[in-house]
Amino acid sequence: MRISENTPSHLKLRDRTLWISAVCFAAAAILLVRFAFDRDQSEQLIPAGLSLMFGLAFLHATDVTFDKSARICFVPPV
Repeated sequence: MRISENTPSHLKLRDRTLWISAVCFAAAAILLVRFAFDRDQSEQLIPAGLSLMFGLAFLHATDVTFDKSARICFVPPV
């Protein structure tokens, strides 16, 4: 998490998980290339699909706002 704004009234944090998506997409690409060269390894499609799903799930940014005066935390829905 990185601090994007820090004032006396509130604190905003931004969480970027793009590196996790890149790792998942790279793993899926490696598994799909292995399947392309050896069609007998059809069991490689399930982990490749799971890697793609996890990569898409982590492909977003989350902003968290802490209101210092009211002492509340707000996380907007995705």
